[in-house]
Parts: sequence; C-alpha cells; structure tokens
Amino acid sequence: MVREYFSNDILTSLFLFSFLLILILKKIDGEIFYDNLHLHKKKLLSKLYNNDFISLRFINIIYLLVFLLNISILLTIFSQGKFTLNIFENHLCYIILFIFLKYLLEKFIGWLFEFKRISNNYLNSKLFYFNALGIPVLFLNMLIIFSQNYNEELVYFSLTVILLYLIISHFSIFFAFKNLIYKNWFYFILYLCTLEIIPYYYIISNIINV
Repeated sequence: MVREYFSNDILTSLFLFSFLLILILKKIDGEIFYDNLHLHKKKLLSKLYNNDFISLRFINIIYLLVFLLNISILLTIFSQGKFTLNIFENHLCYIILFIFLKYLLEKFIGWLFEFKRISNNYLNSKLFYFNALGIPVLFLNMLIIFSQNYNEELVYFSLTVILLYLIISHFSIFFAFKNLIYKNWFYFILYLCTLEIIPYYYIISNIINV
C-alpha cells in the first residue's frame, strides 16, 4: 500500500496531549500508574476473589480517556488507510457512546436483578483493564504514524495485540467470578452473547464501514 499523507500536526497534538495526561496521572498516583502497566493485576484480582468493593476513581476515567483517544486513532488508520480528523471524531464518539451506554445497561441489569455489588466490581474491573491499554496503544500509534513507510502489517499486529489483551483480561475477570459462573452457566452464556459478543461485533462492524 502506498503511504497516505498523515496530518502530523493534529496527530502530534493528540500524542502530546496523551503524554501530558500520562505524566499528570503518574505524578498524582505512581502506584496506580505502574499497576496499570501490568497485564496480571494482582491487587484487582485479589479484590475480586475476596468480593471486596472496587471503587472507580476519577483518575481511572482520565486513563480511559488516553485509551479512547489512541484506539480511535488506530481504528481510523485501519479503516481509512490514513488519518482523517472527521473520521477520528466519529470513531471517538461511537466508542465513548458505546462504552457509556453499555456501562449504564449493565449497571441497570445489576440493579434490576439485585446483584449491584457484583455488577459494580465486574464493570469497574473491566474499565481498569482498559486503562492499561492506553499507553501501549499510544506507542504503537507513534510507530505506525512516524515510520518512514506506511506499515499495514503493524496496524494489523497492533489490533491483534489489543484483541488478545481484551480476551485475556476478560478471562482473568471471569475466572475471579468462577464460583458464581459455575452455578449459573446458562445465564453466563446468555450474558456473554447478548452483552459482550454481539455489542462488540456491532460496533466493530460499524466502525470498519464508516
């Protein structure tokens, strides 16, 4: 594929903004920063095993913003073969809306069936795993954008790494709830299809076709 022109000014600004957020967050709480870099989150999984309440802090939302910005950049390049600001904005809005609505829906289901504590822990733990993705996706984006020639293989490699990470993180969380899942296999399969597989398939299909 012939390298398309990337709007380096806009991309550089987005990268610098991401780095600025990371530096601020590292300064605010270095312990959370280094914990986010690990795939196997011992403290988080320990809380899930012990059914301790997992709270969502404001800084976790900022980490999520770093992920959202950079995954939107990557998906824009993947779908267009170049960076286009309006497509990036569309992808960013789609993903933010998707995560927000999905989060509210799962919170509502937890409230409706009276397992709010388990639902909150599950949802917050997923967001914590998303946080860890922002930094590596940022560096992968920089490799793609600032390499001398457009590398389509690197784009596919980046998406594959993200997909594998999400699969592993979901299995880690599911394993923490293994006792509950064993007792409710049917409802777990139903949940997996209706609130995990189908929604992700839907948004990925829409993003690719934008």
